[in-house]
Amino acid sequence: MKWILTLESFTSKLPKKYFVKYDNNLKGMIGPDTSLNHKLINMLIDTLFDEVIILEDMSMKEIKGWIDSIKEGDKVFSYSSLPLDVKDVKYDKLLYMRERLNKKGGIDFWMNDNFTKSKRDYYNLLKQYDFMPKTYFSKRDAIKNLEFPIVAKPDGGSLGFGIEKFDTKEELESSTLKFDLYCEYVEHIHEFRAFVLDGKVIYIIERIAKYKDKKNIDTKEANEIIDFVYIPQELKGFPYLKKINNVIEVLDKKLGSHVKSIYTVDLFITPQKEVKVIESNSKSQMGPYTFAEVCKNLFDIRYDTTLLLEEIKNLYLHNSYEDHKKQIEKSLHPVSYDTKTISDGLLSAVEKYKVKTISGLY
Repeated sequence: MKWILTLESFTSKLPKKYFVKYDNNLKGMIGPDTSLNHKLINMLIDTLFDEVIILEDMSMKEIKGWIDSIKEGDKVFSYSSLPLDVKDVKYDKLLYMRERLNKKGGIDFWMNDNFTKSKRDYYNLLKQYDFMPKTYFSKRDAIKNLEFPIVAKPDGGSLGFGIEKFDTKEELESSTLKFDLYCEYVEHIHEFRAFVLDGKVIYIIERIAKYKDKKNIDTKEANEIIDFVYIPQELKGFPYLKKINNVIEVLDKKLGSHVKSIYTVDLFITPQKEVKVIESNSKSQMGPYTFAEVCKNLFDIRYDTTLLLEEIKNLYLHNSYEDHKKQIEKSLHPVSYDTKTISDGLLSAVEKYKVKTISGLY
């Protein structure tokens, strides 16, 4: 039995000779660029996967040969973003891989699913549900039908880029910026990202804006991003888990999926304790803690590997505690940051692990 990770391509324009074997994950999977994060992600991939396939480097004939070589019992996790209804030729390799692996019996195949190409499509699929903020696609309709404040958004983007809040009709009418969606402002007390595997929430992080820059939806300009701290939440006893799972059940049935899929949903909790859906994401960033947690749920992991995953998670928590202390104290239901189970062996291995960081390459 083999565990195989597939990736679309290198995310950097640097020549590939500068990369160690898995550095194409940078910025896509790893999230914040730190030496420790980089080392831990690479160590996890080294430990968990027998093969890493880079589709960019392969012809269609080579991909066919690789798929033919996969045997019953093998497990494939494709860290790729592919809209369910896509017909774009640039996705030919991903489409071919998805179709062939879906037809191949006796293997576990997991893939990030991108349910829609745009926020507009996403809203149109789900607009009848109360958990979706009211949304209009023209400034005129928004002013006519929504109360202020109104949040204006582009059809794509991430980390809040291109999003701006308008408190009055005069502010919105005087704006010369182009937006694609106009949404009701959702007052919220918490913002979460739920990781969903086969229709079930397996992991939740709370997203809290960094205090040092004080950028959030209330204060940012459209051309600014929100720099988040991600705090892992303890699922046991999590206050909103039942409500979130009820929303996920609706999403999963409505959106559908071609494969065993993993995706994320961004959620607000209102002062009235209601759950509101902001968007779903494929190919969300996965730092060391998140990647370990996702893989633990994807595969039946050997006992010794499970211990390593827990140690890596603890090392990540230990290293981030001082930087994120204020956000952790504010977070609703964080995991324990009492990280006593880090072995000297792991610390020594991390110290010796040779991985070039992206900051060292530029």
